[in-house]
Amino acid sequence: MHKSVALPGGGLILQATETPAEYDETAMREVFRAVARALPPGLPKRLPGSNIQVVFENATTAG
Repeated sequence: MHKSVALPGGGLILQATETPAEYDETAMREVFRAVARALPPGLPKRLPGSNIQVVFENATTAG
């Protein structure tokens, strides 16, 4: 994680890489592993027509 900022309500803003250009598949998977314990179980649903970057894995089995 490049940077994290604590929010007053207890949440966090996480910045995975210093620049958007550095955000790649490796960075995305590192973020997924870092937050997997806080994600709901199961696989995320694919949204037709969407090209968002998502790790399509079950968070409960993330290592």
